[in-house]
Amino acid sequence: MKKFVNFLSVICVLVLAFFLASCSNDSGIEVTMTSNVTTKSIELNFTFSANDYLTNGDAIPHVKKYAYSETNEDNVGDYLNQDIQLSFESIYTSSSCTFESLDINTKYVFRLYVTFNSNEELKGTWVISTKTGVATDITNKEELMDIKNDPTGSYVLKNDIDLEGEKLSSIFESSNEFTGTFDGAGFKIKNFRFYSDNNGLFAYTDGATIKNLTLDGTLDEEGINAEYTSSKSNANVGFVAGKALNTKFENVVVNNCSMEISAAASADLKVGGFVGYADGCQFVNCSANNVTIKYSRMRLNVYTGLFAGSITGIIKSKDMDKSFAVKNCAASGLLEGTLYYPSTAGSSYVGGFAGDISANEAVVDSYSISTINIYRNENSTDDNKFTLAVGGFAGVGRKLGSSLLIRRCAAISDILVQAAGKDSALEEDAILVNELSKKYACVAGFIGEVNEYINKVENSVCAKLDKGIVVKAVIEKTNDDQTTRQLIYKDNVIAKNPNVGKVVNVLCHNDNAFDTALLSEFVLNAVGIYLA
Repeated sequence: MKKFVNFLSVICVLVLAFFLASCSNDSGIEVTMTSNVTTKSIELNFTFSANDYLTNGDAIPHVKKYAYSETNEDNVGDYLNQDIQLSFESIYTSSSCTFESLDINTKYVFRLYVTFNSNEELKGTWVISTKTGVATDITNKEELMDIKNDPTGSYVLKNDIDLEGEKLSSIFESSNEFTGTFDGAGFKIKNFRFYSDNNGLFAYTDGATIKNLTLDGTLDEEGINAEYTSSKSNANVGFVAGKALNTKFENVVVNNCSMEISAAASADLKVGGFVGYADGCQFVNCSANNVTIKYSRMRLNVYTGLFAGSITGIIKSKDMDKSFAVKNCAASGLLEGTLYYPSTAGSSYVGGFAGDISANEAVVDSYSISTINIYRNENSTDDNKFTLAVGGFAGVGRKLGSSLLIRRCAAISDILVQAAGKDSALEEDAILVNELSKKYACVAGFIGEVNEYINKVENSVCAKLDKGIVVKAVIEKTNDDQTTRQLIYKDNVIAKNPNVGKVVNVLCHNDNAFDTALLSEFVLNAVGIYLA
């Protein structure tokens, strides 16, 4: 009997020991932490040692945020009612969390707890401060590319940066737009090449300010600064930004940049030498000079201009002058493309300044000096589904937005539209009887096409650079139901316009007297020689 009692005692001790072990308050979790800090957010990145309790979900790590206290020994102040539980996917050794909407230049205390066996284990305490909001100096390529880690920050360029033709991805992506301030301080970023779905230095911006910066794309060797391949379907492409929302650009210049584009059959593209797609943005004293944009295939929906693919939207920012979207801006260079009709309905809008202008605020006191060459692939057969609009200043007005206002602007251009390839073996007479499009195409010195309900185009002028408008295609054709379609072109002003009453004093200088005193000194100094 005594032996049996002793045996039971041993069993009880073992059970008790097992029970106590299972109820241990120590999960054995070990962790290290790194952080990424901006002016308004702090990201905490945790690395855990391998631990079965984490894997099994028995231990739940979570992070609490506290105010910083100078007087408390551990610096832990009031609890700020924010507790984030860390999550894991298939790997149970790393996790992260981000605390946002923080105050600038403010210290916070973060504590990592592990809930285990109904108890909270404190595993680490860290004091971290948000950034000051004072502009960060940018002196080299590495610092420039690193601004993606704080898209809300303020930055100032301290010297020229030569990227030496290295092919780089854009700094920001659609999931990480630039929302801060970048001041070029009059310096240059030069010899750059970018590649991405949205080409450009900043690629995506939203509510940002970019100013006092020059991008110089001149390369020591022959090459292009950006390229868009046929494997991609949709993109916004521009050297400063591909897609810009509610962003102010001031005193920003693009010089000597070139891009080549091969569009997929389903491509929806907005391409410009400065910006691809701008919605609710403002441009002041900006330019895209000596820009070259070449399409080996122009397909489906394409909006292209030497300055912008599309300028649209309503300015909402309280920090912008809402009386204009574009002022004292310029574009110059070559825009060349080959129409390659897809099997689905599509259109191309091509302009010396912008492919489409649909901004509710005015485009004023700006100009373009352009050479535009549009060809047609002779083997492309679906021309009954395609439209084309080409203008010395804009391809189309009010296509994407709700209104159009253009005032005191000038377009100096040579435009060639040809119903055959650039190096076609066809004789001139054969090209002249070819159809450019069975749907319609329109070409004009200022705007190719204006849609209904425009506000006004006024006090503006177009003139030829050298040869003016040259069209090599059948001009008019009547089909069986007697509907006239085909190519409409005019040396002056606007080819297709359902609202003539709102186009006031917009003239072709070649044929009409234009009072140059209506133009600003900025525009007249640049284009006066063509109007003399």
